Amino acid sequence: MSDTLLATKLYIPPARPEVVSRPRLTGRLDVKPPRKLTLISAPAGFGKTTLVRDWVQGLAHPVAWLSLDEGDNDLGRFLTYLVVALQQVDSAIGQTVQGALQSARLPPVQSLVTASINDIAAMPTTFVLVLDDYHATGTSAVSGGRAWGM
Repeated sequence: MSDTLLATKLYIPPARPEVVSRPRLTGRLDVKPPRKLTLISAPAGFGKTTLVRDWVQGLAHPVAWLSLDEGDNDLGRFLTYLVVALQQVDSAIGQTVQGALQSARLPPVQSLVTASINDIAAMPTTFVLVLDDYHATGTSAVSGGRAWGM
C-alpha cells in the first residue's frame, strides 16, 4: 500500500447549511450505558452520515471517524486506515499492525485482526469509532465478517 493516505477519509464531515436537526434520532443513539455496536442502515440520501455527525459532535468522548469507499475492500488498506483513524484517539494504538502492514510479507490475516481487536479492547478510555459507508466495502473479507471471526 502507498504511504500516502487520503486525510479527508479521517475527518468528520462538515455540516451543510440546509441540514435538518433530528434530536429524536440523535437521542436514540445516546443511550446509557453505551452500546458496544450500533448499525445505522437506510437507503442512500436518508441522512445517516448527517445523523451520526450531529450525534458525535455532542459527545464528551473522543471520536475516530473513517469514511469508507469501494477501495477499502482490501483488508490491508482497510486496516491501515483503521489504525490511523484510531490513532486520532490514542497515538499508541496499532503499532504492531502498522509495522506488519509495512513489512514485505504480511502475516496471516487472523493475526492482524486479533492484534487490532486486542488494541481496541485495551484502550483505557471510552471512545466512538465511526465506519461511515461501511456497506461500500462490498462482500469482501472486510465486510463479510470472515476475518473478524463473526
